[in-house]
Amino acid sequence: MQEVLPGIWRWEVEDEEGVLMASYAFLSESGTLVVDPAWEAAAVERLERAPGPTLVVVTTHNHVRDARRFQDRLAAPIAASERTRRDVAGINRALAPGDEVGDGWRVVEAPGVYAGEIALYRPSEGGALYVGDVFITVPPRAGAEPGVGPTVALLPERLRSDPARLQETLGRLTELAFDTVFTGHGPPILAGGRTRVRALALGR
Repeated sequence: MQEVLPGIWRWEVEDEEGVLMASYAFLSESGTLVVDPAWEAAAVERLERAPGPTLVVVTTHNHVRDARRFQDRLAAPIAASERTRRDVAGINRALAPGDEVGDGWRVVEAPGVYAGEIALYRPSEGGALYVGDVFITVPPRAGAEPGVGPTVALLPERLRSDPARLQETLGRLTELAFDTVFTGHGPPILAGGRTRVRALALGR
């Protein structure tokens, strides 16, 4: 578990198919958001010491991961979109677009890969965006020039349930003001995130 920015913690776990799953916790004095969590003992131990109430947010039915284990250990409710709540047992709270969770994070509709997917957006401090599967982040290639950060990419075409809606989602996300990007797969982008997402939306 690593603090990538003040109050923003990240950890990564490999699933049984070798896919790396990134999970996040957004900590503040008013409470903690745990987003798309995969189990890591060190992360749980750190979160048990976090201030305020905890809410587990699942951005898509494909990212339930170990949410229920976190719920049990942290006595935290699980929140997701109404569609995901209908599809997945054990979701305690339905989130609607525009709802605010944690310290200033807003719920944004983000369908296209999966129906009912949501993203989280915080406009303060330069703006930050979290997406689960709308797109992934990719580390710089070996031998890349120093300072070249991660790029963004779509999941394989076979995993995109509605390409037209996904394109519309990408367009709407680029209307938001953000510099930082976090995803459910891949490293964080700490600067220039909107520029990279906009290039993806335009097919560049």
